[in-house]
Amino acid sequence: MSSSSHPFWQSLTDALFFYGVSFALQKGAAAINGIKQKLTVINEQYSILEQYSSQIERMTLLEERYRMAREMHDTIGYSYTSLILGMETLRPHIHSNEGEVKLLGMLELARTGLQDIRRQVHQMDPIEDALPLDRALIQLIDDFKSNTGVRLFFRTMGEPYPVMKQAKLVLYRCLQESLTNASRHGQASSIQVILQYDPAQVMLQVQDNGKGKEQIQYGFGLTGMMERLSALQGKLYIDSKRDEGTMVICTIPNQTNEGSQQIRILLADDQPLIRESLRLLLGEEKDFQVRVAGTGNQAIDLCEKDKPDIILMDINMPEMDGMAATKMIKETWPGIRIIMITTLEDISYAAEALRLGAEGYLLKSIHPKELAATIRLIYSGGTMISQDVAHQLFQHQNVITALNPYDLTERELDVLHGLTEGLRNKAIAQKLYLSEGTIRNYISSIYLKLQVANRDEAVEKTKNEHLFRS
Repeated sequence: MSSSSHPFWQSLTDALFFYGVSFALQKGAAAINGIKQKLTVINEQYSILEQYSSQIERMTLLEERYRMAREMHDTIGYSYTSLILGMETLRPHIHSNEGEVKLLGMLELARTGLQDIRRQVHQMDPIEDALPLDRALIQLIDDFKSNTGVRLFFRTMGEPYPVMKQAKLVLYRCLQESLTNASRHGQASSIQVILQYDPAQVMLQVQDNGKGKEQIQYGFGLTGMMERLSALQGKLYIDSKRDEGTMVICTIPNQTNEGSQQIRILLADDQPLIRESLRLLLGEEKDFQVRVAGTGNQAIDLCEKDKPDIILMDINMPEMDGMAATKMIKETWPGIRIIMITTLEDISYAAEALRLGAEGYLLKSIHPKELAATIRLIYSGGTMISQDVAHQLFQHQNVITALNPYDLTERELDVLHGLTEGLRNKAIAQKLYLSEGTIRNYISSIYLKLQVANRDEAVEKTKNEHLFRS
């Protein structure tokens, strides 16, 4: 009996083995077939691109990077961001120091993971985020001293407080430019740098003993400083006298303080976890009133009903995406200020959002306190673009063939055309269905690109160089 049943069990085992192998091979073949189909689609896309000029071919690598970013948008990026926002909401429920330390460690690990993803494709900011403002400036000063031999003295005044990442970068750039000007043009042998923390603003003062000038000429460097500061509602003051040196003062309002006015915020995002997490985090700010929408259509309906001050607009949403909703809102209610929010950088989206009139473009991985400060900044009339995205936009201009000598965008050309017709900001805003603040931002960008200081110079340069054909 046992000897006769042995071949049966052996045959059954062999059959099961071959069935398992066959099933695995079928799954593998299906996976390979799926990969082949994707490769076929990609190859077809590349075949079409190869028919264009060599200048367009230079863009294919960028297009592939954008495709990868979009594919990651709903997977790794959203997962990390959801983890970060979800853990932030747990803070009020943790009542032990040990639990707080563990949560902070998990948050740091999640943020590091998200940064690692972004670092694979994009360059990091020149300033180390972990460094406070004064330490970042000291590091810059030490490098400058070792390279030039100029004597530098640095001191801080007031009680230091956290400064927004964008404000830190702007002051860092302003100090770079001021030190370079003092050494190269002013031929200074001694420079004093003061960083002053006031409750209302942070101030950077750079004073040298160089040659000085009776009249300051705003070249590309100083114009860049002024534009960077202006975007954060900051100011630039320069006092220079021949043989007495030059003093440069840069001020940026402290946007970390809660304001006395209530800011009505509409948060539009189709991801429930991210939407509710952001609502809870922003709701902790005493000057914020937050309402939520899950689609672009809902956002438009709430604009009609509530007239919010600020909209945090997700890009990828069902029914109507963030771009279409932004266009319609800006055309109907140009005074509503819109901040686009996304998981990973995509400069094609960023450029289109700015063209439509959005005042901000941020990554969802931004720290909650910095997001709150950015909202207050934009509410007060400023603009903000994530530095990672801003850097890519700048790099992108070096790749795409210019449509005009100064790379003016279509919207900037519209605004410039209004300037040449003698229209004031309000008239241009009404003509283009944009807010006056957005028009001012476009004009600042036009001045920077044309390298002019005012409206009259811009109009004169436009006419002399025939930027518009009759």
